[in-house]
Amino acid sequence: MEKVTVLFQSSPNYSGNSKVMYDYIKSKYKNKMNLCWVIDNKKDYENLKEKLNCVMYGSKEMMQLISKANIIFTTHGQLKEYKHDNQIYVNLWHGITMKKLGYMISEKNMAKQDQLYCEQLQICTDYVIVPSKFWQLIFCAIFNVNFSHVLPLGCPKLDPIIKADGKGNLEKLLGEEIKNYKKIIYYMPTFRSGCGRNDSNPNLNNILNLEEYNERLFLDYLENNNYLLCIKYHPEEKLNFKYDISNNIKIIDEEKLQLNNFSVYDVLNAADLLITDYSSLGLEFSISDKPVIYLDTDLEDYQKNRGLIFDDKDFWFQGNDVSNIKQLLDKMEFYLKKGKYKNKMKEIWFGNLKDGGLEQICNYFFTTNGSINNQIKLGDNLAFIQHKKIDDLNEKNKKLNLDNDFLKRKNKQQENELNLIYNSKSWKLMEKIRKIKNKFFKFVRK
Repeated sequence: MEKVTVLFQSSPNYSGNSKVMYDYIKSKYKNKMNLCWVIDNKKDYENLKEKLNCVMYGSKEMMQLISKANIIFTTHGQLKEYKHDNQIYVNLWHGITMKKLGYMISEKNMAKQDQLYCEQLQICTDYVIVPSKFWQLIFCAIFNVNFSHVLPLGCPKLDPIIKADGKGNLEKLLGEEIKNYKKIIYYMPTFRSGCGRNDSNPNLNNILNLEEYNERLFLDYLENNNYLLCIKYHPEEKLNFKYDISNNIKIIDEEKLQLNNFSVYDVLNAADLLITDYSSLGLEFSISDKPVIYLDTDLEDYQKNRGLIFDDKDFWFQGNDVSNIKQLLDKMEFYLKKGKYKNKMKEIWFGNLKDGGLEQICNYFFTTNGSINNQIKLGDNLAFIQHKKIDDLNEKNKKLNLDNDFLKRKNKQQENELNLIYNSKSWKLMEKIRKIKNKFFKFVRK
């Protein structure tokens, strides 16, 4: 029996849900499947080609693989334009989130490329994977897909958040020991600007995007308590926040993560506390029952341009939102020295999940020998079928139009040729001779 071919893509390359899914499938099924990555830039391809079976996006090898692939797993809707009949497209997405996405964003706030993106993703998506029933309706609305094809099976990247050796990985990443620090704090804000969008206008003059801020006060707090603050910006973020250099502040670099075969989730559980704003990391990190503090300085601006699902910050932040440096330090003091944190929304966000649900996801799609389960009906995506029918009709109409254009050109050519004949001296002479003959025969008949 021919092996099933599974393609993976993510942004950044080899990261997030697709990376965790790939690593698990490779371990579980050994050599029972053909697994391959599509890498979208040359630099990453050169770094990964020795470690992964991978091809460059847009290459001849990719096109050959696409034609054979049975299942595609992606995090950002990649390869949607290449989906074909009898192929399953699985949207793992890249995070459970409080912010509006896809069709939830109003048309006036949605960039043209986002509108096209949503339309294409809706057409090609066969399944969306979410961690609990709570997210079924939300992701059904985000992508405008059939409710029964939004599956509450898991969220692969929760696996490393729970199980990874985060502190060991962080030491390797930073190139120094972290055991001498009393506490590890992460600051990981959401994406705000780029890709034709501007979700808010942050204050770039300080590291935390706070209006009421005191850099010296914050640095003194970190240094006096021997706390390490690690900053990781969104991989697509193009903004540069200003801050003073300190031994108590380190940057987690996206390129170094990839060079070490890590994604941010491989180091996330090293933190004792996470500071964020509207990032999905805040919800995902809370599965570890560690505290999350949300900065809401530009919430009004963000709500106007992007928006939160339900528009209810108390529902999402659970009273852990702060707007200035004093509130932030008070919250940090409480959680790092005095308080205990319990995620009240854990059952809603994650259902019964104790990990990323990788076994459940695999059992749904694959048999023990690596073939596709009978319950997965290849090519049953109604939106894709209807769109393909429309494409076929458009192609036929295009051919008919081409045929009509050809006939019109042919008729015009013949008309021009006849006009040339009618206007030629030879034709005019023959016409004169024909008229003389007609007159002669009329005279003879008389």
